[in-house]
Formats: sequence, structure tokens, C-alpha cells
Amino acid sequence: MQKIGVVGLLTCLLASPVSAERTDEIYPSVELERFRGPLPAVQLSADARVTLARALVGEADWNTPDHIAIAWVLAKRWKFAEHARPGSASFSQVIRSYAAPLKTKSDRTAWVQTLPWDAPLTGALVPYTKHWDKVKRLVTAWSSGRIKDPCPRAVHWGGTMDQPAKRWRPVDCGLTRNIFYSVPDNVYPLHAIEPQG
Repeated sequence: MQKIGVVGLLTCLLASPVSAERTDEIYPSVELERFRGPLPAVQLSADARVTLARALVGEADWNTPDHIAIAWVLAKRWKFAEHARPGSASFSQVIRSYAAPLKTKSDRTAWVQTLPWDAPLTGALVPYTKHWDKVKRLVTAWSSGRIKDPCPRAVHWGGTMDQPAKRWRPVDCGLTRNIFYSVPDNVYPLHAIEPQG
């Protein structure tokens, strides 16, 4: 009986498509569970995934806790836009309009804006290959609904240099470098975008 259990376990592990790079081994501090995806699959195109990954690096360098919280805030921002004006913007468009490093021009943002998804990093970026690969794996895991929202009330973030609006309230999202904020429900009605049922 014990042999069947071990054989069954080994079969499952070997058959798993992510057995070589298991997300829970890459991100041991991240609570992984099986959730419905964060957004409709049509919104999680290849363009959306690379745009999200670039935004995460631009907004938080290589800091995984920030990446997770930012991805969820951006998903909520898309849901607010979709709730207010259905079909008005794709997830990629929301990311591009919300993430400053994807809109501004500087030496730093120039390389962030061109990070490739399906090609190796070249030149001065080669030392960041492992970091970039980790961000891409995180985006893939998040897109498939395997990473829980660490701060469901957060709808905005900013750096320590940013001046928050009066109605914004800091929210604990874990060991983040950015500060995450909630706002009153009459400004961003979270209840309107939460799944029913």
C-alpha cells in the first residue's frame, strides 16, 4: 500500500508541467492556492503578460511582494474600468496608462519598456536574466490564479515620495517597498467588482 502511494506521488510530480520550476519552490513565502484566474483569459494575452511584467519591474525593481500586490491592484483597476465602461480598455491598456515607468522616458525606463518575454536578455541586461525569469514565472503563476491577493482592499500604490490623497488609507500588503492604499467604497466600490456567489 505504501509503495502505491509513493509511486502515485512520483507519477504526479513527474507528470506535472511545472515540476522543474515549481512556483511554490520559487516563491516559498507566497501563499499559493488554486483560485479562479484574476481576470478573464482574454485579458491575459501574451501582450498583457509582458506588459505586466515590465510594469512590475519598473514599479518595484525585483521585489516579489510588491510585484504580487501591484499585479492585483492593476487587475482591480481593470475591473473598475470594465464595470464603469464595459469594453473600454484591455488589461494591457490599463497597465500602460497606470504604470508610470511604461509612460515616461528615461535611461531606466527605456530598458524596462523593452524587456523581452520570449528572447534572452542581451548586453548590459544579461546579469538580470535570473531576476527577469523569476518575474515572468510569477506573472505566469498569477495569471493562472495560483497567487492569492495579499491585500484585497488595496486599489492604489505609491512610493514614499508620493503624496497620497486625503481619503487614501495605507493597507498592509506584506514586505513591500511601495505603500499600498485603500479608498472609501463610494470612490472605488470593491463590492461591485467582487465575484458574486
